[in-house]
Amino acid sequence: MSSRTRGSGSIYRSVVLSTLLAIGGAVGALFFTMDYWVDREVHAHLDRVLLERARTLQGLLPLTMARHRDGHQASDAGSIDLDVEFFSLYGADGHLLRQSTRNAGRSLPFPGLSAARQPQYYDATLPDGRHGRAVAIPVQVFADGRTREAMLVVANDREGWDKAETRIHTALLFATVLISVLVSLMAIGRVRRAFAFLRRTAAEVSRLDVNEPLRPIGEQFPVELAPFAKAFNTGVQRLYQAVDRERRFASNVAHELRTPLAEIRSSAESALAADAPAQSRLALEETLEATLRMQRSVDALLQLARLESGQDVPLSDPLDLQAQLAEAVRGAQRSPAGDARSLLLRAGGATWVTADVAILERIFANLLANAVEYAEGPGDIVCAIDADATAVWVVISNPAPALREHDLLHFGQRFWRRDPQGGTARHAGLGLALSLGLAQAHGLQLLFQVDAGRLQAQLGPFAAL
Repeated sequence: MSSRTRGSGSIYRSVVLSTLLAIGGAVGALFFTMDYWVDREVHAHLDRVLLERARTLQGLLPLTMARHRDGHQASDAGSIDLDVEFFSLYGADGHLLRQSTRNAGRSLPFPGLSAARQPQYYDATLPDGRHGRAVAIPVQVFADGRTREAMLVVANDREGWDKAETRIHTALLFATVLISVLVSLMAIGRVRRAFAFLRRTAAEVSRLDVNEPLRPIGEQFPVELAPFAKAFNTGVQRLYQAVDRERRFASNVAHELRTPLAEIRSSAESALAADAPAQSRLALEETLEATLRMQRSVDALLQLARLESGQDVPLSDPLDLQAQLAEAVRGAQRSPAGDARSLLLRAGGATWVTADVAILERIFANLLANAVEYAEGPGDIVCAIDADATAVWVVISNPAPALREHDLLHFGQRFWRRDPQGGTARHAGLGLALSLGLAQAHGLQLLFQVDAGRLQAQLGPFAAL
């Protein structure tokens, strides 16, 4: 249940969601970064304007204070009307010394003297009740006959700046949302197009049919999915090959067993209808011969199927090739058909190679059985070992005056016989096919040629020890 739950997710939804989250995170981070940058720049610009005005007023304060001290100005110095919004001048003890006439009699908040002697910026409520921005800078003024520390506070209305900042934030937010929507739509469309090939591939896979040629997938896959497509094609190809092997096996079995089954049925019916024991015995012997033929055919077909599917793996053992071939020749001589033929073994001393003993026994037995059964006309069956400094070959030849070069093209085809009437009671038409399959599984070559009316089968090359 848990594995089914884990495997029920959607890659498309996951990719789209991850993409949208990534876009949202990136655009959100960009928005907050720009918002912070805009706020900082607006505040910095406002603070610079305030500081410039405060510095300007600071330069004029000695003149105004001197005029006040000399009596050149009868009115309170608070009547000084500089080009600033608001200002207040405080002594070190927080006592108001001067202020702008624009303050309407209400002073600006006193921040206290700064120990660092640096300008102090802070938000303040203006005398007229509006929200403002203030800067306080330390100054020196002459009062009561001496120079002493003071604090000059200059303020300005910031509502206009706040409205402008709000408009900028609104425009920035609108642009961010618009960009997010556009980029998200583009990303979803791109992801959809990127996954479209999977839908096409799914449709192609659903149309796969073992009765039609295999159509590989992945020709338009991206590089990242190319290994998956290759592995998928390899797996499907193996399935096609397995199905083909099963079909050929079933067809071969049906083809090969048709005649023996008919013979068994005919022999059984003859045995039932016969009155004499001799006739019944003859019918049973024919039934046994057909059964043995069926058994040999099935054994050969099963071994071929195991070889083709890779279930049988050849071994590699040291053996004397001359002794192995001699044993196969003696087995062929003991067969009923071997009595009518002369089998010659032409080999020197021991020839040691590495090979699979069981596979070689089956190949030699099949080649010699075919040579004995199908040899035509006079002549000996010759088995020889051809060895040189690099490789060793086994050559088996038999007389075959009626065989032609074009017949060699069919060697190895299952159930092919040059005589269309069929095979003999001992051969199912699978000997050469089995021998070729065994040789191929062992990494050997099995070659045939017709020379001067004789068929030569060459098996090798073996690596000499």
